[in-house]
Amino acid sequence: IVRRSAGGLDGAERDLAAAEAGAEAAGDARLAAEAAYHRAGIAVYRGDVTGCLDSTRAVLASVDGRGFLRLECAVHFTLSVLYDRAGDVAAGLDAAQRCLERAIATGYRLGEMNAAATIGALLTRGGQLAGAIEHLERSLLLADELGHYATDRQARLQLAEAFVAAG
Repeated sequence: IVRRSAGGLDGAERDLAAAEAGAEAAGDARLAAEAAYHRAGIAVYRGDVTGCLDSTRAVLASVDGRGFLRLECAVHFTLSVLYDRAGDVAAGLDAAQRCLERAIATGYRLGEMNAAATIGALLTRGGQLAGAIEHLERSLLLADELGHYATDRQARLQLAEAFVAAG
C-alpha cells in the first residue's frame, strides 16, 4: 500500500478498503479503524481536505471510547492539522489538546511531542505567546529526548518566532 506511486491512489484506496473489510469480518475493530483512517488520508492527496476531514471525523466516532487511545491520539492529531488547513484554529487547538491528553495517558512520547508542537504553533498564530512558548519548549525537550531532529529544528524556529512576536 505504502509503495504505490502517486498515480496509484485508487489502488491504495482499494487495498485499504479490503483491509478494512477483512478486519471487520475478523472482528478486529482497531485494525478496521486504522485502515479507514489511512483510507481517509487519501482524500488529502486528491486535494479534498473537507472530504478527509469528514472521513477522519467518522473514524474518530467509530473508535471514541473503545480504548484505542493511541489511535485516537493519531486521529486527533490529524484532525488538528485538517481543521487548521480549513481555517478553524479553535477546532484545531481542541483536537491537538485531545491528542495531547491521550498521548500522556498512554505514555506515547512521540504523540505528546507532536501535539505540543501543534498547540504551540496554533497558539503562536493566535497571539497567545506565553502558552505557545510553554508548549514549544515542551515539544523541544521531547524532540531532544526522542532524537527527533526535524521536530527539534521546527520547534526552535517556532520558538524564535514566538519570542520575536513577544518582543
